Amino acid sequence: MGAMRRMQQYDEESATIRWRECKNAMCNNTMTTAINVRTLDGTAVERSERIIATQNYGVMRARIVQQQIEYKKKRDKEREEARIALEKEDQEKEAAKEEAEKKPGFDGTWYTDINAEDKEKRAKKQTEEAEEEFKKDKEFWDTKSVFSPEERLKAHKKLEEQKDRDRKREDAKNPPKPPRRLFADDGRPLNVNEPKINFKLPEDETENSYLLDYQCYKYLDTSMIDVDVQPNYIRITTKGKTFQLCLEQEVNADSSSCQRSLITGHLIVKMPKAKQIVKSSPKPAKTSNNNKENEDNETQTKTNRKNIEKLEVDESARKTVDIGNIVKEKGEVTVPPLGSKPLGKKREEKPLSENFVDNPDVPPLE
Repeated sequence: MGAMRRMQQYDEESATIRWRECKNAMCNNTMTTAINVRTLDGTAVERSERIIATQNYGVMRARIVQQQIEYKKKRDKEREEARIALEKEDQEKEAAKEEAEKKPGFDGTWYTDINAEDKEKRAKKQTEEAEEEFKKDKEFWDTKSVFSPEERLKAHKKLEEQKDRDRKREDAKNPPKPPRRLFADDGRPLNVNEPKINFKLPEDETENSYLLDYQCYKYLDTSMIDVDVQPNYIRITTKGKTFQLCLEQEVNADSSSCQRSLITGHLIVKMPKAKQIVKSSPKPAKTSNNNKENEDNETQTKTNRKNIEKLEVDESARKTVDIGNIVKEKGEVTVPPLGSKPLGKKREEKPLSENFVDNPDVPPLE
């Protein structure tokens, strides 16, 4: 905001007058030189305006040339003033730097022990320097200046100086951390867990190898993980943070494999040991006669369990009615329910006599 305010502090009234004069001169020049122009700035060009512009063309051209010469002299003067001011500023900075080098301490001597009084003096001095810099900056931004390339460049340099000064103050408040040591002075690798991620390192005796379970985050992108297996250590870099683990025995780095779990997202690194161990295959244990008899008994018991017959109820002894067979087919014998008394024998009809004559008017017996 200070830079914009400084750039806008020039004579607006004179600039407006110059703009109007330039616009009139431009219009007259256009109407005189470009004969085929019929409209200018949205308005029709009249013949009288073209005649007046032609009459004033010589005067306007001489005035424009004179203004160009004056502006060139003015710009040369501004450049010279800017160069002198820049040289003066550089000399002041060099003098202040030499003076600071001549006085390393408060009284020209170095101190090895800083007490509380010296700390107070140093803090007071820093406060005074900050106030002085603030006053200089305020004076610079409040000063009226011309709108020229040199002034714009000067304002830009001032902004850069302020940013550098603020950056140095922040760095002084938050000093950078020392670089992480990965190896001892004798070249021995150190154990480092900068990302603070849990891990497991069991030994697979059957395959004679190390199996590292690096429990990284499940949704961590694999491109952010870098694995480096060396004969006596393994290093895993996760998002710029280093995890290094020293191994007790040397491993074969070329035969090592690395894969990531699809379920948990853990990184599994398999590292076969360089020193292979030859082991004999285990012999089958001898079985005694008692063991064989026990095995035969167990086999027979299992077979008997499989052949057990289930107890089922006779369908003819059920009390409930089978709904699925309500309608019986012809020729089937109906089984009465359990506990019911059997009905008597079906009454047989007497045969008709030979002289029987059927009369249709007689109603049937009920």
